[in-house]
Amino acid sequence: MMAWNTHQKRLLLTICEYIKANAGRLEGFTPDHFVVPPFSNIGGLLRAIQTFGSEEGLTRVLDGLNQALFRPGTTETGRELPTNQ
Repeated sequence: MMAWNTHQKRLLLTICEYIKANAGRLEGFTPDHFVVPPFSNIGGLLRAIQTFGSEEGLTRVLDGLNQALFRPGTTETGRELPTNQ
């Protein structure tokens, strides 16, 4: 499990608040969301990439977030995960 630093926690909380406020309209959270407020007001996509160390780091975080919130029980390709029986 990853330990988040203060800046990462702050950005993750902002993302979560954005998702909660727009839940009925979102099918996922993508880097495109960083060009609109509130994210554009706090440095946008560039700041998000810096916060998570690289574009790959940000992508991993967003993939995990999307997997957990928008596609629980599936893989990135949309296949269902096997269940323990």
